[in-house]
Amino acid sequence: MVVPEKVAVAVPPTDYLRFKKLGRIRDVFPYSISGYKRLANVYDLAMAAEREKLPGAFVECGVWKGGCVGLMAAVARDQGSARKIVLFDSFEGL
Repeated sequence: MVVPEKVAVAVPPTDYLRFKKLGRIRDVFPYSISGYKRLANVYDLAMAAEREKLPGAFVECGVWKGGCVGLMAAVARDQGSARKIVLFDSFEGL
């Protein structure tokens, strides 16, 4: 898969060596409206929730093609979590 140039430009130097994070974002990028900054934020927040063992589910409201929730699910899987994943979408607007 070829990643658009705008993604490579948006990667901050602090993420250059975070290969797992970059790979996960690259995997979901075609399925998300969000750019790198937002996807990186989703990844970091999901990792923090797993690291701190916070209770609860990962929830996405307004799924589109599932890129953000796919990223959250990948983090949960990578961390060996049994966290529930919940998706909401109207498909027709509200």
